[in-house]
Amino acid sequence: MSPVPVSPRRVFGVEFSGARDAGRHIWICRAHPGNNGIRVESIDPLSELPGGVIEREVALQALVQKVTESSRSAWGLDFSFGLPKAVLDVLAPGVSDYTDQLRVMVSLGKAGTLLEQCTEVSPSVELRRRTDDETSTPFSPYNQRTYKQTFHGLTEVLRPLRSLPEVAVLPFDALPQTDRQSGDRLPFNRVASADMPHIYVMEVCPASVLAKLGYPTHGYRGGNEPEAKARQKMLRRLIRDGLVRPMTRAQKGRVIENKQGAALDAVFAAVGAWRGTRDYDHAALRADPMYGLEGFVYT
Repeated sequence: MSPVPVSPRRVFGVEFSGARDAGRHIWICRAHPGNNGIRVESIDPLSELPGGVIEREVALQALVQKVTESSRSAWGLDFSFGLPKAVLDVLAPGVSDYTDQLRVMVSLGKAGTLLEQCTEVSPSVELRRRTDDETSTPFSPYNQRTYKQTFHGLTEVLRPLRSLPEVAVLPFDALPQTDRQSGDRLPFNRVASADMPHIYVMEVCPASVLAKLGYPTHGYRGGNEPEAKARQKMLRRLIRDGLVRPMTRAQKGRVIENKQGAALDAVFAAVGAWRGTRDYDHAALRADPMYGLEGFVYT
């Protein structure tokens, strides 16, 4: 992909959850991007942020609100932005664009129905998107471990965000053109406007970012000493490789002490969002028939 020169004011990485107490499990890394990596400003569970709550429905509403309040920003969200085309062809024959896909998801009514119907399409094998295979995501969008994230992320986060003119969900939404040559650029530098996108939301997967960077994808989640040391080692490597600028002792402690690895995953999601704004031709991704329907994982 051709590099795209951009300069967002902030990048955010979100380790997402579709659990009933989602506010406890959604972690948000807020960072300032630069030429020598991102400078982490905060890493927190959603429930500890102003306006943050625990119960899923209101927690996801709070997340949507935080996205809309962040002008000239890029957000990397860790859930599948779409279903495999082979599944869509059976669930909703004729669906050809992302807006219709979101309507189909809402019509299912609940996450359990999504799991049931997707499993019926292919009982013996979980189908994957092209981008899942290309970026080595660990699970299908409707795997037992991810189907709730997919359903609630699409219906309660992306659907309301796409109704706002200031938000563009990549790679599905057209980008504003600031001149004849800028169809593939994210114009963060212009004045934020309620009439045109200046907040860009993209799918990231921490495991895919790790794989892209050549980092180990396992061994850092857990409450024992080896896992804590693995988290510490990965932080050091991020800094050494110029992806994250040196962090405060409190920030490093928060990441290392989080046994689930969610805080570290949020940092990797922010790195993915930062790289996503720099390294891709977004217009070309949108024009691709598979990416334009199934979605694309930015790494």
